[in-house]
Amino acid sequence: MRDGPLFRGLATPELMVGRVVIPTLARFDYNLFAPESRTAFLSARQRMFAQGLYPGVDYLVEERSAGGALSVRPTYPLRKKLEREWPIVVDPELAPRWLTPSDYNLLTAAFALGLAGGGLAAAACLTACFTLSVVTSESMVPTLLPRDVVLVEKVTGGRGATLGELLFFRPPEPLRAIVRERGGAVADGTLFVKRVAGTAGARVAVQRDGATTIDAAEVRGPVGRALAPLVRAGEYAVRDGEFFVLGDNRDASIDSRCWGVLRGSEVAGRPLWRVLPPSRWGAVEARSE
Repeated sequence: MRDGPLFRGLATPELMVGRVVIPTLARFDYNLFAPESRTAFLSARQRMFAQGLYPGVDYLVEERSAGGALSVRPTYPLRKKLEREWPIVVDPELAPRWLTPSDYNLLTAAFALGLAGGGLAAAACLTACFTLSVVTSESMVPTLLPRDVVLVEKVTGGRGATLGELLFFRPPEPLRAIVRERGGAVADGTLFVKRVAGTAGARVAVQRDGATTIDAAEVRGPVGRALAPLVRAGEYAVRDGEFFVLGDNRDASIDSRCWGVLRGSEVAGRPLWRVLPPSRWGAVEARSE
């Protein structure tokens, strides 16, 4: 198999115990416009899915047998329909290519830039209406996973947003302060994503343990120990042009319970499509059930 320029310098990681690795379908000898090659691609994908090895998911290698078989499990929760009885035992050859998380991020960024810059004239127009955003945290698991790349439309912003919708937004200053206090930094252009739990007129009550009610109905239970110190307890009404937002992953989401309401002027847009990884290509579940 001959690699294209994107793979030069991306060495296959040693699949040793304790290492986090990512199985992928990335092969440059696939020509998806050729029926035979497309069939081979889909067949490889089906074999991986059948055994619980999902392209683009981080796996921890727990054991490696003398024959080379790997015992692996995902490093974060998956969507319910993808969950298995972990760990699973697989042949390393089941995946066309394995990558380290850093190399996978590099390849994903390069591919996303390629998609975004497919035509300079079109890009100039499209950039005003759309952006690609890479999910960087586990706060929206299982709806969005770390390193999902989502196409976001920027035309409507937060106008008309209703309960249950997902909003991508520029981090408010209180959220930036929390990131700084935890030793991090927010790069220019970084977008966060949360789900609308309260709109104008909603009365919110946040308890010290993070348990939250909106209009007297409980919408979220207590948070875990890691987030408890960040909770800002209090009661208030959401004003016009504001949103109370929460992450789907209760114990890993620094959201309005911690930094307050989101202003409409801070909303960048709404998700249209998940473009990467290929195994999760498709529309984003934009509303809660």
